[in-house]
Amino acid sequence: MTSAMALLTRSLLLLVLTPVAVEGRVEWKRNPLSQIPKPYVESFTQKLDHNNFVDQRTFSQRYFVHNASFREGGPLFFYTGNEGPLESFYYNTGLPFDWADDFGALIVFGEHRYYGETLPFGNASFDKDKLGYLSISQVLADYALLVTHLNASYRFKGVVAMGGSYGGMLSAWARIKYPNIFDMALAASAPIPQAVNLIDDKATFYKLVTADASKADPKCPDAVRSAFASIIQKASAPEGLKEISDTFQLCKTMNASELDHFLQYTRNAWTVAAACQKVVGASTPMQGLADAVAMLYRQPNMTCFDMYSIFVECADQTGCGTGKAATAWDYQMCTEIFYEQNTNNVSDMFPPRRFGKLRLPKCIALVRSREGPRDTAKRFWHKVPGRFT
Repeated sequence: MTSAMALLTRSLLLLVLTPVAVEGRVEWKRNPLSQIPKPYVESFTQKLDHNNFVDQRTFSQRYFVHNASFREGGPLFFYTGNEGPLESFYYNTGLPFDWADDFGALIVFGEHRYYGETLPFGNASFDKDKLGYLSISQVLADYALLVTHLNASYRFKGVVAMGGSYGGMLSAWARIKYPNIFDMALAASAPIPQAVNLIDDKATFYKLVTADASKADPKCPDAVRSAFASIIQKASAPEGLKEISDTFQLCKTMNASELDHFLQYTRNAWTVAAACQKVVGASTPMQGLADAVAMLYRQPNMTCFDMYSIFVECADQTGCGTGKAATAWDYQMCTEIFYEQNTNNVSDMFPPRRFGKLRLPKCIALVRSREGPRDTAKRFWHKVPGRFT
């Protein structure tokens, strides 16, 4: 291990063990996200199908480079791009920039195929006969080939894959799949066991959300339960549906058949501490929930909320958004990734809902297959007694 990599290993441990006290609080020393420098925007001629020696088709993969801190012998901090345009991750990821000067690191953000401007077939990329080239294996091979290409120019010593959420999963899998290329992985908030369906308790996520809400305000979970109970009771009558629609400032009065979508729309609006403050402090629980939802979803000049444009139902019950990125993520959720986050109103504060049975028809319509993410677990992750459980 090079001295730079050894130092980086120790720094990862210190990141957990050494906070800095500031005026009675515990904070990390870091640079504001607003000071992140603009990147050099580059492109790489990437292979379309890494599993086919005959198919020589290529596409242009976009990547961002920040090399102002790079010194000879320094490492590469490689961000394994997520499910969206690269800009949204580059300008919201401070850690590699905080560390770059100390380690003399080169920073590169690689864009994920089928997202942002990295579209293998241009506007036709989301035709059903073209989506088959969107897979985790192909993405990891893209990153491995890009890093190899970069090393020919920069000659960096050591590669650290970095990412958060789905990008964190890709970082971990890059290290597992290509240990000869990626020396370390920093996988932040990477729900690998859940994403490959190795978690038996599918209600874990919202159970933890409820626990966080209780820590923010012990009254919060019961207030939220009361709000949802009131909504469900009122939704049984036309006048109740109008009251709900008015309270939540919906652009049109919803009907009874739209209740399930509405409950999903309201369930996802949780920045916990601020949301609980709204719910507990309102005149009624339902008004409090409406205030919490408005806090998250309101934009400048918005006079009402269109719950169908704000929350788009798809194979990911947290919503896929809109546009091309939404199509790509929906496809991935139906093929290799599994986020089943059920609610039961017992261990959590949300209305009972089992997502698994609702996901299947959506995925059959999209990919005409009943296969799910189980194959991902076989290829990238498996349970090892005493270690990964």
